[in-house]
Amino acid sequence: MIEIIVATIAALGGVTAAFIANRGRQHAKAARAQVENSHSTNLREEADERHDENRRLLMHLVRTSDDQAGRLERMEERLGVVEDTIPKEKP
Repeated sequence: MIEIIVATIAALGGVTAAFIANRGRQHAKAARAQVENSHSTNLREEADERHDENRRLLMHLVRTSDDQAGRLERMEERLGVVEDTIPKEKP
């Protein structure tokens, strides 16, 4: 009787190991499908082009922001000149 129990446990261990190995192969196959180079463009070149485009856009935003800051500064100066021409109220 004990031999049957031991044989059953050993068989279940083998089945479990085979099941786990099969699942591992399935996951590896799915991962491989996600990273295979099956597209027509070079991903590195595409990424470099996108980075360059982003850099150009960011530099444009920086220049625009600098322009706006300069305009705001000039407007504040003009406002100061206008405020200086307004007579002060006497208490």
